[in-house]
Amino acid sequence: MSDTKISIKSCKANAYHPLYKIWYLMLYRCTNPKYYKYHRYGGRGITVCKRWQNFDNFVEDTYDSYDEGDTLDRIDNDGNYEPYNCRWETRKENSYKDQITPTYQYDLQGKYLFTCESRQHAAEICDGAASSISRACKLFLPYKGYRWSDELFDEGLPEELCIIPKINTGGVRQLDKDTLEEIRVWDTLQEAANHVGIDSYGITLVCKGKAVTAGGYKWAYNLDAVTGDKAEIPTRKNNVIKAITKYEIVITPENIVSYDSAEVAAKATKIRLSKIKRALSVKNGKAEGFGWFVSEDGLVSSCDWVVSHKPLESFDSVVLAAKDVSLNPASITSVLTGKKPSAGGYYWKYTK
Repeated sequence: MSDTKISIKSCKANAYHPLYKIWYLMLYRCTNPKYYKYHRYGGRGITVCKRWQNFDNFVEDTYDSYDEGDTLDRIDNDGNYEPYNCRWETRKENSYKDQITPTYQYDLQGKYLFTCESRQHAAEICDGAASSISRACKLFLPYKGYRWSDELFDEGLPEELCIIPKINTGGVRQLDKDTLEEIRVWDTLQEAANHVGIDSYGITLVCKGKAVTAGGYKWAYNLDAVTGDKAEIPTRKNNVIKAITKYEIVITPENIVSYDSAEVAAKATKIRLSKIKRALSVKNGKAEGFGWFVSEDGLVSSCDWVVSHKPLESFDSVVLAAKDVSLNPASITSVLTGKKPSAGGYYWKYTK
């Protein structure tokens, strides 16, 4: 393996050669245990012959028969990468071979269930798509409540291949928000969102217990990613998610005193002229504790700025509110806890 690494390093000057990436990946999947398919290559004894560990030799043996877009294929699937066991295939030929490859079905815990004749056969069994079955085989991710593989493991999939996904892949259930009665099961979250006419992100928040409803419905993942059973309807601690209200911030002047000019105001109040002018240059500006503005008749006025809040709309959670105004939820939380006066130009308060 050390010789291989030296060879790869020494050939970086050839990185733009059309065969370089093919050659590099051939070595990579046979020598790097971190590669997610290593068990199908180096892990079961497939090696690269000594001659092809040198890039120039690989080019000399293969380049004349190569056409752009071809993939390198081993004639004997149990044989090594060497001149007499490899050939070029078009992507179409490779795709066809992929479709007729036997596909093995496992439950979500990795227990072997059934052998399918092809990807298409597997898709018909689970009422899915052959392309999605192919992706599930390559990434060992669940699809339609099952796991899939190109290889047969009589004793079940190895534990390291039964990775628990971060999100559930078995569709979502649309529920009545009051009775929690199941209305319909959708194959994908996006289909459900399109039907109701809302952003799919809102449904995700409900499924993860971060929002109460979306589009007037309660939502839950259909299948549990670990057990394969119906997923529980999500709840948060104490089963409470606080709603919040967005308020318009209304600032009005009170105790108004007017002056003919900023200079007159500075002399009368003993406040530096530069500070008054700076306060006048910004909306709701202040100088020495007083608010300053220019009235419609051109007079410079000092005042007390009085802040009031006009309710606008309510949201089921901080997360939904933040998405509506394109803010970080933490900014709104800072207003709710009294650490900031506003966020996104609005005042926020828990809905009673």
